[in-house]
Amino acid sequence: MNPRSLIMTAFMLVACDRAKSGYEECEALQAKGDLDKARLACEGAAKQDPTSKYGALARDKAQEIHQREAEQEENALRNKERELLKWEQDLKAGRIPPGTPRPGSPPGSKCNCEPKDPLCACP
Repeated sequence: MNPRSLIMTAFMLVACDRAKSGYEECEALQAKGDLDKARLACEGAAKQDPTSKYGALARDKAQEIHQREAEQEENALRNKERELLKWEQDLKAGRIPPGTPRPGSPPGSKCNCEPKDPLCACP
């Protein structure tokens, strides 16, 4: 092996960023909307080469995705609470017929108002 090719090989090994493929996978998964898998891919890429350019980008992206997931969970909880509050207000106002399942009940739920079911609109 001549000295020039030895130097090129050494340069290629140093310039290779092992986190790049994981980071690219993370971005692709995020673009598809699969945040959980995207976060895991970014975390894996960041662990694979934490000091590299793509390792740092992956670490930052994983934190960004984690924050977005937390915000989505918070919004979903807020929406459920809002929906339940509206249901209770409609129930008190008489706009919900007896035997109607409470929001969040399993699909196809049947209400039994005797004895009074806490998950249903019972008189």
